[in-house]
Amino acid sequence: MVTKDYTYAVTGDGEYALWDNTQEYQARNLVNNLPTLEIRTKLWNELLSWIERAETPYIDNWFENSATSEIQAWNHVHGLGASNNDRESGKRNVFDLSASKPKNRLR
Repeated sequence: MVTKDYTYAVTGDGEYALWDNTQEYQARNLVNNLPTLEIRTKLWNELLSWIERAETPYIDNWFENSATSEIQAWNHVHGLGASNNDRESGKRNVFDLSASKPKNRLR
């Protein structure tokens, strides 16, 4: 996510980077700086809001209308079992960013 002041990068494995766009070449990653927690939390909430508006309707539609074999393939790839055709369990694994949520800590 990019704003006028910051670039915030998150992956499924966790927060990746927070750069101050006013610093030349974004030389210093601020993601582990305790003073940036409020900024990170704000950007995190904006990211979740964007995902909810942009992706959820598409994902809901895909899981509702896909063939059983496609659901089974999705669930198998995501570790839910080769014959699992439960649409809801597969859908819950689409955007699991719980490991990424900003934490009040320094690494």
